[in-house]
Amino acid sequence: DTIAGISRLLDWRNPKSEVSLINSMAGITAVAVSKPTFDVIYKSVKLSKTVHGVFDITTGPLADLWRDAIARAVLPSSTEISERKKLVNWGKVELDLQAETVKLLDRGMKIDLGGVGKGYAVGAARNTLVSSGIKSALINSGSSIVVIGVREDGKPWRIGVRDPRDPKKILGVIILEAGQALSTSGDYEKYFEWEGKRYHHIIDPRTGYPAETCQAVTVVAGDAAVADILSTAVFILGPKIGMRLIEGLDGVSGLIVTKNGEVIKSSNLRFEKS
Repeated sequence: DTIAGISRLLDWRNPKSEVSLINSMAGITAVAVSKPTFDVIYKSVKLSKTVHGVFDITTGPLADLWRDAIARAVLPSSTEISERKKLVNWGKVELDLQAETVKLLDRGMKIDLGGVGKGYAVGAARNTLVSSGIKSALINSGSSIVVIGVREDGKPWRIGVRDPRDPKKILGVIILEAGQALSTSGDYEKYFEWEGKRYHHIIDPRTGYPAETCQAVTVVAGDAAVADILSTAVFILGPKIGMRLIEGLDGVSGLIVTKNGEVIKSSNLRFEKS
């Protein structure tokens, strides 16, 4: 019920959601929203500063363009990309902390919470279970996982990291401590190939094109929404700058698979190679 409630608020594809209402009022007026919607947008904008703006919830116009391109397996034109890119700017999300309102300053701007929604939802679900007295649980949304306590046998949770180029194999196992969350971003779920090159759904807002330097990124953090945001940001930043970011954040660890298939892990990640 918690996850379904979050989805009703945040799903930009649902015309009745609060995010859709914000988008429809872009360049017109601020929209008063519920606490969960305001919280996830506030957290996203705040973290955008930390990750040099590569995570941007206003990539909606670009995301729509690339979703259609992936569905049709046809590359968008450079003109289309350039025009959509003009509408992407996380700095033009105006937040009123007192009134809990959100305004997109320019007409045509659009929020897309695909890079944080799952993490936020499983985090909220964890809070619901904890408040109900649950001592041991794992919640899995596919790309985002969050745990409560340890397994029933007293051992820590063990999460297999799939090989981004072979779904039947895992690269190894990440061991999660009680209360930790994990998120993975990869180029292998939604993509098409054009003239021998892979085009996927993780868009670099600086270029308007899919990021090119990683196959997959997994981030572990204490907050599921933060892990979700950081996995996307590190994927876009690339192995060198991305790993530097991970190493510089308290309570955060991670694993990067480069475009050449090299596996790089942070110094504090509990990882057992397969």
